[in-house]
Amino acid sequence: MCSMKPICGRRSGPMPDQMGLLGHIEEIVRHGRVRGFIPWLITQRPAVVHKDVLSQADILIAMKLTASQDRDAIGGWIEGQADRHEGKRILGDLPRLQRGEGYLWAPGRGILERAAFPTIRTFDSSRTPKRGERLAIPRALAEVDLTAIIAALGAAKTQTSGKPEEDRRRHALLEEELAAARARIDTLEQKNRELGARLERIAALAADPAPTADGAASTERSGEIGMKPVRSPRVAVSNAAVISGISLHPAARKLLIALAQHAPARFTWGQAATLAGLKPSGGHFNAGRKSLRESGYINEANDLLSATPAGLKAAGEVPPAASTPAERLALWCDRLPAPAPEMLRTLAAQGERYMAVEKLAAALDKKPSGGHWNSGIAVLRNNGLIETDGRRYRTAALFRE
Repeated sequence: MCSMKPICGRRSGPMPDQMGLLGHIEEIVRHGRVRGFIPWLITQRPAVVHKDVLSQADILIAMKLTASQDRDAIGGWIEGQADRHEGKRILGDLPRLQRGEGYLWAPGRGILERAAFPTIRTFDSSRTPKRGERLAIPRALAEVDLTAIIAALGAAKTQTSGKPEEDRRRHALLEEELAAARARIDTLEQKNRELGARLERIAALAADPAPTADGAASTERSGEIGMKPVRSPRVAVSNAAVISGISLHPAARKLLIALAQHAPARFTWGQAATLAGLKPSGGHFNAGRKSLRESGYINEANDLLSATPAGLKAAGEVPPAASTPAERLALWCDRLPAPAPEMLRTLAAQGERYMAVEKLAAALDKKPSGGHWNSGIAVLRNNGLIETDGRRYRTAALFRE
């Protein structure tokens, strides 16, 4: 998607005849991924991109920006999507970037890089001419060298297609590795069962020490003078303490328990992090996500994840999920950062009715602009907790059913 300037760029808001088109664009940006659309918002002026659209972006490529208004727009996105301290550093770097330099930031994927983008090799119709230079504008389309393209495709095909004998050997090697991995899994599962049985026996002994012939609890060397009885240690055992021989990162364990508690529902990584009480960015979360992916306890499809049967077993007993709209509202409000909880509670009080942005802001005694406000709306949207109709909001169905 190209620059939003003609549609939703004016600081005073879109014109009345543009509201319908703005609503359609916002709908595409919010729900397009379900139908395979991946919108790109490209502009030289981030400040003129409508905030209801900009807040939906989950990947940022920011190149040189000197105007403070444009950097403020990027800052608003950072407030709701990524790490504030990293964002402050990057905002300070933007005016000093060289031509072709930019920051690539994908918080949900743990990517933050300063990159140099290559110049355009073909004709660049948007290039700014140097002083005194006269741009040569082509009058006809260049001829395409099909011979060179066919040769390049043939070379690529030759490189990617291996010999049949090599393919058979590689397939046999992979089969051997797979068999070895399965054998290792069987061994680990057997060790896990044995360890679980031992822990249960220890817990039973700690809870009910065996009596002696005279009715007293058996102790080691308790009859010796001056020696205190040696008590059997108490061991607190939970079903989630032993997870199939796999050591999970603490953040991964929290994520797995949150997914198991709400199974079979599927969530984005950001939603799962919020339910687990984690900040969906930074090293702690990224390490937990990596550990959980390597464990085989989750399924990921279409940017949504859920716990596998093995993951549900590994999570053990979990508290029951909230079953009523009021319980779900209390759960999410307890997990969300300010000002999202008070926004969500105010919208929930409206029931099925939509609430205009201005009325929501007035009810909360806030201005419907700026980083604090935008971060609250972004958190609610990114977690799928509100529905929008132009500049009106209401809570998602899970708070109204």
